[in-house]
Amino acid sequence: MIYRLLVSILLAFAFACAHSRPSLVIVLAREALPPQAFIGVETHQSGWALWQGSRGMSLPSRALTFGTGLRFNASAQDMLLLMPGHPFENGTAAQAFERRTGRSVANQNRLLAMNAGGLERRRILERTVGARLEQAGWKGAYLYVQDSPPPSPYALLGIGTSGSMTAREYEDLETLCQSIPLLTDDWVLLEVERWDYETFELLLAEGLETWIISLPPNDLSPEETVLTGIARYRARIQGGALTSPSTRWNGMVIDLDIAPTLLRAVSDDRWRLGHRMMGSPAFSPTAARNALSDHQAAWHDKRLLEMPEGVLTWHSFWNGELPRRFARGARAGLGWGGMNTQFERIEAVWRVQRDIAPLILSVFAGFATAWMLTGLLLWRLGRLWQSARRVYLAGLAVFALFPVAAIAGSYCPFPLWTGDLTQDFATNAGWLVACWAVLGLCTALLSHRMSITALTAAALVSIGGVCLDIFIGGGYGVHRSILSLAFPEHHRLYGISDHFAGLLMVFGIMAPAAWMESRSREMLTGTPLTFSMAMFGLLLLVTGLPLMGANAGGVVAMAVGFGIAGLLYAGRRMERWHGPALFGLGGLIALGFLFFDSRQPWQIQSHLGQLWSQMTAGEGNLWEWLRWRFQQDFMIKRAPWLTLTLLVGGCAAFIAFRWFRQPMRRLWRGAPAIKKGVMASLYGAVAMVVSNEAGLLSALMALSALALWLLEFGLGGANWGYPNKNGHAKKARVDAAVRLEEKGG
Repeated sequence: MIYRLLVSILLAFAFACAHSRPSLVIVLAREALPPQAFIGVETHQSGWALWQGSRGMSLPSRALTFGTGLRFNASAQDMLLLMPGHPFENGTAAQAFERRTGRSVANQNRLLAMNAGGLERRRILERTVGARLEQAGWKGAYLYVQDSPPPSPYALLGIGTSGSMTAREYEDLETLCQSIPLLTDDWVLLEVERWDYETFELLLAEGLETWIISLPPNDLSPEETVLTGIARYRARIQGGALTSPSTRWNGMVIDLDIAPTLLRAVSDDRWRLGHRMMGSPAFSPTAARNALSDHQAAWHDKRLLEMPEGVLTWHSFWNGELPRRFARGARAGLGWGGMNTQFERIEAVWRVQRDIAPLILSVFAGFATAWMLTGLLLWRLGRLWQSARRVYLAGLAVFALFPVAAIAGSYCPFPLWTGDLTQDFATNAGWLVACWAVLGLCTALLSHRMSITALTAAALVSIGGVCLDIFIGGGYGVHRSILSLAFPEHHRLYGISDHFAGLLMVFGIMAPAAWMESRSREMLTGTPLTFSMAMFGLLLLVTGLPLMGANAGGVVAMAVGFGIAGLLYAGRRMERWHGPALFGLGGLIALGFLFFDSRQPWQIQSHLGQLWSQMTAGEGNLWEWLRWRFQQDFMIKRAPWLTLTLLVGGCAAFIAFRWFRQPMRRLWRGAPAIKKGVMASLYGAVAMVVSNEAGLLSALMALSALALWLLEFGLGGANWGYPNKNGHAKKARVDAAVRLEEKGG
């Protein structure tokens, strides 16, 4: 009897210990490490964390983003975290904290946020991971050793609604790790100078949910981005690359994703507590389905939904898995050595976009500007003779191929980054030029076979290249091309970027207009009209449908531009109410896309689809999101470089108009098809400025593309695909002569 009683007591004690240990362990490593540094016997999932700089965001702002999953502007005072006994303001930190907040921490070992009052007034304190877990009934603790350095600003992650967090001190790191499985806290947070697998091996063998997050350097400038590694260890998980809906890159998350990821690590619905986050939980698309197909709490009806079959394969496909696997196999078959690993490829793209792409883009922009200005000057002086004119116009078509050439350049089979800037520049620029030359041959062949101008053929090749990249590679080339600049410009890492949106809209509008002008037609009918409408619809889907990797960002502007172009090309007259009506129609199409997106599993929802889901479930704050959106819009539009670009572009446009006023007037009067395309493009550009966060950039790209067609038509003639500078007037004269001849006969 006594034996059975002792066994029961031991089993009960073991059961209690097993269920009292923390469900989540967060380790902050202060040294920036790559994902390859997390090696060991225990299986783990790892990935890159992109710490994005934003305009005016310093280290405190990054720390707030890390701890809340939201963007905030912060000061150094917000990040001041101290222990109670630390000297502060002619006393101790505990005395200052009590004086500032009115909350006593006497005889308590707690980590104190010295500006808790200010954080509370701005409603930041209630949004940290610690506060959200505290509201759900989970208690946490900050662990440290006697000789630990002061807490870093990123420890604000664990501060609760009281402005403090329970702290526990240990003699050394080994004792700390051995004590973690015996703690009664629901989750713990600790900081180390450098991650060491051997030190934490015993802890990882316990099977606790453990996240190791490598922090960025403290001296990171506000406008700079950096990649650091993160890893997740958990019992019975399969290894894989962490990703998130915020990036849609296998092996990549952003700083906004870390807070919701940690909340979801302890429960399915913890990350939805409180106010909306801008990030999304990370998961592993390459892990087994059983490890990730746990029931998901639905936002819209609160019912439990199971992840559909094939969603991981689908997500991997639209992250560009197919072309990467093909390139890896082709490289191995040709004996070119092993392909870079997935993490190495991400780092290479980041370094190319940060260090090499600006140089290549500067060279291209300088050469294109010099080319256009030289041609205009020779035209003004009357020295742009026929042979030189043909070369000049062919150059305009070559410039229109740059977007699709940049996409093709991102599929470079050679190592993108070796550390030797000269060699890496030569590799990337050489592959880009090779792709450019091949695309130029395709453009010449298409122009000859279809009897269209070279610029129109280049536009069709560019549109086809973007669509092909979306359909086959999930936008792999669009996201990683040097024209996207997703990393250094802090843009979202999926969807059609602002650079491509403006170009695609003008390419889609002006290609049919140039075709009509070259054939002296004022309207489209039959098959040409159907083809144009199909192309408009395809571009609308590519730039807006979340299922294709977009985020509905350019739908409104595309709907306005393509809608007006369709009306004018079909022979309809433009009414005043058409513009506002099409703008509203674009908004309805965008809402339809987002409604469809909100019905997808959260792993493949866009950020706007998640916002829709939260708003319909009453879990988000629409006005707060709109306020943040308008603040970001205002900050982008007042950027100094954009203001300078607008001033220079405005002056150049004024001078060009003064110099070429008569040719422009003749074009406007004698080219009705080109005139319709210009009007539709201008309406679309205005809609981009109004509806898009970075609409000015898209509008500038659209106007730059529009200038190519104006130059081609202004300089082109019968030898370049246009019957005459005034093709329709010539057609009218020919028709009148034919009628007179028939009447005389």
